Amino acid sequence: MYTPDLEKGWNAFIKSFNIVSAAGGLVLNPNKEILFIYRSEKWDLPKGRIELGESIAETAIREVEEECGISNLKLVKPLITTYHTYFQDGLKLKETFWFLMTSDFEEALVPQLEEGITIAVFKNQKAIINALQNSYKNIELVYDTYLKM
Repeated sequence: MYTPDLEKGWNAFIKSFNIVSAAGGLVLNPNKEILFIYRSEKWDLPKGRIELGESIAETAIREVEEECGISNLKLVKPLITTYHTYFQDGLKLKETFWFLMTSDFEEALVPQLEEGITIAVFKNQKAIINALQNSYKNIELVYDTYLKM
């Protein structure tokens, strides 16, 4: 797609989609490891849809807690907003608001199996690089944004 006016072009582009808003987190533990989930044979970061009456920040915390069985989450700051398309009852555009979070949670993580999540785990730098080889470009973008902070 080409547009001489990015803002006008973007507004025209998003009008052709049903937009689904979501929020999630890049969660650091005290060892600076990052929380990942494994779903649909891909490594991902926890996130989910915003519910009616819920703030973006509330959604981010709730979704990370639900998908990973974690608590003691603290929002540090917003990171980035990403977009991707998918098919589910028609073409959708998902906008995801990402937050940097921390947690000192030390108990076993519990993946939300009913959401198709089979693993929830904190990964060190070397494991993160490997996970990103089997992930989505938006997750790499979230991670790169964190590294630039």
